[in-house]
Amino acid sequence: MSYMITHNDYVRLTEGWTEPIYQEWKTIEERLYFLAPHLTVFHDKTVLEIGCNAGIQIALIMQHAKSYTGIEPDAHYHTQACLLRSHLDGSKIQVINTGVREALETYVLGFNAFFGSNILYWLSDAELNLLKYEILYKCDRVVILTRAKERKTQYNSRFLNRQKSVEEFLQESGFIVTSFTLPLHRVNGSYAGGYFVTVGTK
Repeated sequence: MSYMITHNDYVRLTEGWTEPIYQEWKTIEERLYFLAPHLTVFHDKTVLEIGCNAGIQIALIMQHAKSYTGIEPDAHYHTQACLLRSHLDGSKIQVINTGVREALETYVLGFNAFFGSNILYWLSDAELNLLKYEILYKCDRVVILTRAKERKTQYNSRFLNRQKSVEEFLQESGFIVTSFTLPLHRVNGSYAGGYFVTVGTK
């Protein structure tokens, strides 16, 4: 079964969702094209993602990975991710509805790669330590996607300067780090882009 879901597939699958959810998908195509080349580091890896939201990266990750487990605390997003999973090879994909702290304490074995999309913005210091010592130290590949919008907020004071801090955080976990930027630009009168991908290898 193919793991490729096109932008049009996403629009069809999300038809009828509430406006805030639909907004999340408006720039999906650009985000996925920017992210796709960096996911080759997941070749034949068992990937854990914490905070998978509606699962927009699953199809791309599974073009390379051996298996995927996504953790999503929000029940509504979890339902959407399960819908997308049903269009893929579900035997190699898990999507679990549980809290971040519970996931960091429970799902720590059997993974050798980690993907996160803005997750570092939302974690407390205690959760960041769990992520570092229970998961990242055991992984040899990591990809972190962040957005310019979150860089300007104060979800966690340790990550006000998000891109530099993401690099430092991964380096502290033993990774050799490379970062890539998709600059913010105007598309049809509104801003798009403003994404950062940080790739870590050991």
